[in-house]
Amino acid sequence: MVIDGEIEVQIEEKDVVSERQFWGNTLIMYALGEPLSMNAVKKFMMNTWNFVSLPELYYNEEGYFMIKFHSQADKDAVLIRGSYTIYRKPMFLHEWTPEFQLKDDLLRVLPLWVIFPQLPLLYWGEDSIGKIASAIGKPILMDECTTKKLRVSYARVLIEVDVTIELKDTITIKTPNGEKLRQQVDYEWKPPYCKKCNKVGHQCKQKEKKAWIPKQKEPEETIPMIQAEKKDDRGKQKEVVTEENPWLQVISNGKPHRALRFESREKLDCTNEFDVLGVGECSTVNETVT
Repeated sequence: MVIDGEIEVQIEEKDVVSERQFWGNTLIMYALGEPLSMNAVKKFMMNTWNFVSLPELYYNEEGYFMIKFHSQADKDAVLIRGSYTIYRKPMFLHEWTPEFQLKDDLLRVLPLWVIFPQLPLLYWGEDSIGKIASAIGKPILMDECTTKKLRVSYARVLIEVDVTIELKDTITIKTPNGEKLRQQVDYEWKPPYCKKCNKVGHQCKQKEKKAWIPKQKEPEETIPMIQAEKKDDRGKQKEVVTEENPWLQVISNGKPHRALRFESREKLDCTNEFDVLGVGECSTVNETVT
Protein backbone atom coordinates (compact mmCIF):
# COMPACT_ATOMS: atom_id res chain seq x y z
CA MET A 1 0.00 0.00 0.00
CA VAL A 2 1.04 3.56 -0.66
CA ILE A 3 0.15 5.95 2.16
CA ASP A 4 1.08 9.63 1.96
CA GLY A 5 3.56 8.84 -0.78
CA GLU A 6 5.33 6.09 1.19
CA ILE A 7 5.18 2.35 0.62
CA GLU A 8 3.82 0.45 3.61
CA VAL A 9 3.91 -3.35 3.87
CA GLN A 10 1.24 -5.06 5.94
CA ILE A 11 2.26 -8.31 7.68
CA GLU A 12 -0.61 -10.36 9.08
CA GLU A 13 -0.56 -12.83 11.94
CA LYS A 14 -0.94 -15.82 9.64
CA ASP A 15 2.33 -14.79 7.93
CA VAL A 16 4.38 -15.23 11.13
CA VAL A 17 2.82 -18.32 12.69
CA SER A 18 5.48 -20.65 11.31
CA GLU A 19 8.34 -18.47 12.55
CA ARG A 20 6.81 -18.16 16.00
CA GLN A 21 6.75 -21.95 16.23
CA PHE A 22 10.27 -22.29 14.83
CA TRP A 23 11.87 -19.93 17.35
CA GLY A 24 9.50 -20.73 20.23
CA ASN A 25 12.04 -22.71 22.30
CA THR A 26 14.94 -20.35 21.76
CA LEU A 27 17.19 -18.63 24.28
CA ILE A 28 19.35 -15.61 23.57
CA MET A 29 22.85 -16.07 25.00
CA TYR A 30 25.18 -13.19 25.71
CA ALA A 31 28.49 -13.20 27.61
CA LEU A 32 30.28 -10.19 29.06
CA GLY A 33 33.75 -9.44 27.78
CA GLU A 34 35.39 -10.37 24.51
CA PRO A 35 33.17 -12.02 21.84
CA LEU A 36 33.08 -15.83 21.74
CA SER A 37 33.45 -18.13 18.76
CA MET A 38 30.90 -20.69 17.59
CA ASN A 39 33.25 -23.55 18.46
CA ALA A 40 33.75 -22.24 21.99
CA VAL A 41 29.99 -22.08 22.62
CA LYS A 42 29.38 -25.54 21.08
CA LYS A 43 32.09 -27.03 23.28
CA PHE A 44 30.49 -25.41 26.33
CA MET A 45 27.05 -26.81 25.48
CA MET A 46 28.41 -30.32 24.93
CA ASN A 47 30.25 -30.35 28.26
CA THR A 48 27.76 -28.44 30.43
CA TRP A 49 24.34 -29.18 28.95
CA ASN A 50 24.87 -32.91 28.36
CA PHE A 51 21.57 -33.64 30.17
CA VAL A 52 19.54 -32.37 27.16
CA SER A 53 19.70 -32.87 23.42
CA LEU A 54 22.34 -30.69 21.81
CA PRO A 55 20.52 -27.51 20.70
CA GLU A 56 21.05 -25.68 17.43
CA LEU A 57 23.26 -22.61 17.52
CA TYR A 58 22.98 -19.37 15.52
CA TYR A 59 25.25 -16.33 15.71
CA ASN A 60 24.31 -12.70 15.30
CA GLU A 61 26.97 -10.15 14.40
CA GLU A 62 25.75 -7.86 17.17
CA GLY A 63 27.56 -10.19 19.57
CA TYR A 64 24.95 -12.67 20.81
CA PHE A 65 23.95 -16.27 20.06
CA MET A 66 20.53 -17.79 19.50
CA ILE A 67 20.26 -21.25 21.06
CA LYS A 68 17.29 -23.22 19.70
CA PHE A 69 16.24 -26.19 21.84
CA HIS A 70 14.33 -29.19 20.62
CA SER A 71 11.63 -28.89 23.29
CA GLN A 72 10.26 -26.61 25.98
CA ALA A 73 11.37 -29.13 28.60
CA ASP A 74 15.01 -28.93 27.48
CA LYS A 75 14.95 -25.15 27.57
CA ASP A 76 13.45 -25.07 31.06
CA ALA A 77 15.94 -27.67 32.31
CA VAL A 78 18.86 -25.49 31.17
CA LEU A 79 17.38 -22.38 32.78
CA ILE A 80 16.67 -24.13 36.08
CA ARG A 81 20.29 -25.29 36.49
CA GLY A 82 21.76 -21.82 35.90
CA SER A 83 23.51 -19.51 36.44
CA TYR A 84 26.46 -20.20 34.11
CA THR A 85 29.89 -18.86 33.28
CA ILE A 86 31.79 -19.51 30.06
CA TYR A 87 35.55 -19.08 30.06
CA ARG A 88 35.21 -17.19 33.38
CA LYS A 89 32.71 -14.78 31.83
CA PRO A 90 29.17 -14.35 33.17
CA MET A 91 26.62 -15.83 30.77
CA PHE A 92 23.11 -14.43 30.37
CA LEU A 93 20.25 -16.49 28.93
CA HIS A 94 17.27 -14.47 27.78
CA GLU A 95 14.04 -15.95 26.43
CA TRP A 96 13.44 -14.98 22.83
CA THR A 97 10.38 -12.91 22.00
CA PRO A 98 9.31 -11.49 18.62
CA GLU A 99 9.96 -7.98 19.97
CA PHE A 100 13.48 -8.79 21.16
CA GLN A 101 16.15 -6.13 20.53
CA LEU A 102 19.71 -6.54 21.80
CA LYS A 103 20.37 -2.93 22.84
CA ASP A 104 16.92 -2.44 24.39
CA ASP A 105 16.53 -5.78 26.17
CA LEU A 106 19.66 -7.86 26.64
CA LEU A 107 21.97 -5.08 27.78
CA ARG A 108 19.38 -3.55 30.09
CA VAL A 109 17.03 -6.33 31.25
CA LEU A 110 18.94 -9.38 32.47
CA PRO A 111 17.72 -12.68 33.96
CA LEU A 112 18.96 -12.98 37.55
CA TRP A 113 18.42 -15.67 40.13
CA VAL A 114 16.68 -14.03 43.08
CA ILE A 115 16.42 -15.61 46.53
CA PHE A 116 13.73 -14.93 49.13
CA PRO A 117 15.22 -16.18 52.44
CA GLN A 118 12.85 -17.72 55.00
CA LEU A 119 9.79 -17.02 52.90
CA PRO A 120 6.74 -18.17 54.94
CA LEU A 121 5.49 -21.55 53.67
CA LEU A 122 2.00 -20.15 53.27
CA TYR A 123 3.22 -18.13 50.27
CA TRP A 124 5.08 -20.89 48.41
CA GLY A 125 2.30 -21.40 45.90
CA GLU A 126 2.96 -20.60 42.25
CA ASP A 127 0.54 -17.66 42.27
CA SER A 128 1.95 -16.19 45.50
CA ILE A 129 5.59 -16.48 44.45
CA GLY A 130 4.69 -15.06 41.04
CA LYS A 131 3.21 -11.95 42.66
CA ILE A 132 6.17 -11.58 45.05
CA ALA A 133 8.70 -11.95 42.22
CA SER A 134 6.85 -9.40 40.07
CA ALA A 135 7.87 -6.74 42.60
CA ILE A 136 11.46 -7.26 41.39
CA GLY A 137 10.86 -7.79 37.67
CA LYS A 138 9.31 -10.26 35.25
CA PRO A 139 9.24 -13.82 36.71
CA ILE A 140 10.47 -16.54 34.36
CA LEU A 141 10.52 -19.74 36.40
CA MET A 142 11.26 -21.28 39.81
CA ASP A 143 13.96 -23.87 40.39
CA GLU A 144 13.05 -27.50 41.05
CA CYS A 145 13.71 -27.33 44.79
CA THR A 146 11.23 -24.46 45.07
CA THR A 147 8.46 -25.98 42.95
CA LYS A 148 8.71 -29.38 44.69
CA LYS A 149 9.46 -27.86 48.12
CA LEU A 150 12.60 -29.95 48.49
CA ARG A 151 14.27 -27.03 50.25
CA VAL A 152 12.15 -24.73 52.39
CA SER A 153 14.80 -22.38 53.80
CA TYR A 154 14.48 -20.04 50.81
CA ALA A 155 12.63 -19.71 47.51
CA ARG A 156 14.68 -19.27 44.33
CA VAL A 157 13.20 -17.61 41.26
CA LEU A 158 14.66 -16.57 37.90
CA ILE A 159 13.52 -13.02 37.21
CA GLU A 160 14.18 -10.61 34.37
CA VAL A 161 15.44 -7.48 36.13
CA ASP A 162 16.12 -4.00 34.78
CA VAL A 163 19.71 -3.51 35.98
CA THR A 164 19.65 0.20 35.18
CA ILE A 165 17.42 0.64 38.25
CA GLU A 166 18.73 0.11 41.77
CA LEU A 167 17.99 -3.47 42.86
CA LYS A 168 15.69 -3.80 45.85
CA ASP A 169 16.92 -5.45 49.04
CA THR A 170 13.49 -5.77 50.68
CA ILE A 171 9.87 -5.77 49.58
CA THR A 172 6.57 -5.50 51.49
CA ILE A 173 4.08 -8.37 51.43
CA LYS A 174 0.52 -7.69 52.53
CA THR A 175 -0.92 -10.84 54.10
CA PRO A 176 -4.56 -11.99 53.73
CA ASN A 177 -5.38 -10.73 57.25
CA GLY A 178 -4.10 -7.25 56.38
CA GLU A 179 -0.73 -7.40 58.12
CA LYS A 180 2.44 -6.23 56.37
CA LEU A 181 5.54 -8.41 56.19
CA ARG A 182 9.02 -7.21 55.23
CA GLN A 183 10.68 -9.80 53.03
CA GLN A 184 14.43 -9.84 52.43
CA VAL A 185 15.66 -10.15 48.83
CA ASP A 186 19.07 -11.58 47.87
CA TYR A 187 20.73 -11.93 44.47
CA GLU A 188 23.12 -14.69 43.47
CA TRP A 189 24.98 -12.14 41.37
CA LYS A 190 24.56 -8.43 40.78
CA PRO A 191 25.88 -7.33 37.38
CA PRO A 192 28.00 -4.18 37.46
CA TYR A 193 26.33 -1.36 35.59
CA CYS A 194 28.08 1.85 34.60
CA LYS A 195 25.67 4.78 34.74
CA LYS A 196 28.24 6.95 32.99
CA CYS A 197 28.60 4.71 29.91
CA ASN A 198 25.15 3.06 30.20
CA LYS A 199 26.80 -0.35 29.82
CA VAL A 200 26.69 -3.62 31.73
CA GLY A 201 29.95 -5.22 32.78
CA HIS A 202 32.00 -2.43 34.33
CA GLN A 203 31.88 0.70 36.42
CA CYS A 204 33.97 3.74 35.64
CA LYS A 205 36.05 4.82 38.57
CA GLN A 206 35.14 8.27 39.76
CA LYS A 207 38.06 10.48 40.61
CA GLU A 208 37.96 11.62 44.19
CA LYS A 209 38.42 15.33 44.65
CA LYS A 210 41.02 15.98 47.29
CA ALA A 211 40.78 19.22 49.23
CA TRP A 212 44.01 21.17 49.38
CA ILE A 213 45.12 21.84 52.91
CA PRO A 214 48.08 24.19 53.36
CA LYS A 215 50.91 22.60 55.26
CA GLN A 216 51.65 24.39 58.48
CA LYS A 217 55.27 25.05 59.17
CA GLU A 218 56.57 23.73 62.44
CA PRO A 219 58.01 26.41 64.73
CA GLU A 220 61.74 26.48 64.42
CA GLU A 221 63.67 25.71 67.56
CA THR A 222 65.63 28.66 68.86
CA ILE A 223 69.27 27.73 69.33
CA PRO A 224 71.68 30.14 71.05
CA MET A 225 74.50 31.13 68.76
CA ILE A 226 77.97 32.48 69.40
CA GLN A 227 79.40 35.21 67.33
CA ALA A 228 82.41 33.23 66.14
CA GLU A 229 82.05 32.16 62.52
CA LYS A 230 84.08 29.49 60.77
CA LYS A 231 85.14 29.95 57.19
CA ASP A 232 86.37 27.50 54.61
CA ASP A 233 89.60 27.75 52.62
CA ARG A 234 88.02 30.14 50.14
CA GLY A 235 87.01 32.55 52.88
CA LYS A 236 83.30 31.81 52.64
CA GLN A 237 81.15 31.36 55.71
CA LYS A 238 80.88 27.65 56.46
CA GLU A 239 79.06 27.12 59.73
CA VAL A 240 77.91 28.73 62.95
CA VAL A 241 78.41 26.66 66.09
CA THR A 242 76.15 26.74 69.14
CA GLU A 243 77.43 27.36 72.61
CA GLU A 244 75.90 24.58 74.70
CA ASN A 245 74.05 22.37 72.30
CA PRO A 246 75.07 19.22 70.42
CA TRP A 247 73.58 20.70 67.25
CA LEU A 248 75.27 23.13 64.91
CA GLN A 249 73.88 25.14 62.08
CA VAL A 250 75.60 24.72 58.73
CA ILE A 251 75.24 27.55 56.24
CA SER A 252 75.34 26.27 52.64
CA ASN A 253 74.53 28.44 49.63
CA GLY A 254 73.06 31.01 51.97
CA LYS A 255 70.62 28.48 53.53
CA PRO A 256 70.96 27.21 57.12
CA HIS A 257 70.94 23.44 57.82
CA ARG A 258 71.06 21.62 61.15
CA ALA A 259 73.70 18.92 61.79
CA LEU A 260 74.82 16.96 64.84
CA ARG A 261 78.13 18.22 66.21
CA PHE A 262 80.76 15.82 67.48
CA GLU A 263 83.85 17.16 69.13
CA SER A 264 86.57 15.03 70.66
CA ARG A 265 87.75 16.91 73.74
CA GLU A 266 89.76 14.07 75.24
CA LYS A 267 92.14 11.66 73.69
CA LEU A 268 90.41 8.41 72.92
CA ASP A 269 91.75 5.28 74.64
CA CYS A 270 92.25 2.75 71.86
CA THR A 271 94.02 0.10 73.98
CA ASN A 272 92.57 -3.21 75.11
CA GLU A 273 93.41 -5.90 77.64
CA PHE A 274 94.92 -8.30 75.12
CA ASP A 275 98.69 -8.41 74.52
CA VAL A 276 100.21 -9.03 71.16
CA LEU A 277 100.62 -12.75 70.60
CA GLY A 278 104.28 -13.81 70.71
CA VAL A 279 105.88 -16.40 68.48
CA GLY A 280 107.25 -19.35 70.41
CA GLU A 281 110.22 -21.51 69.48
CA CYS A 282 109.63 -25.05 68.35
CA SER A 283 111.18 -27.73 70.58
CA THR A 284 112.34 -29.67 67.56
CA VAL A 285 113.59 -27.99 64.46
CA ASN A 286 112.45 -30.80 62.15
CA GLU A 287 109.08 -31.25 63.88
CA THR A 288 106.26 -31.49 61.42
CA VAL A 289 102.94 -30.01 62.36
CA THR A 290 99.90 -31.74 60.92
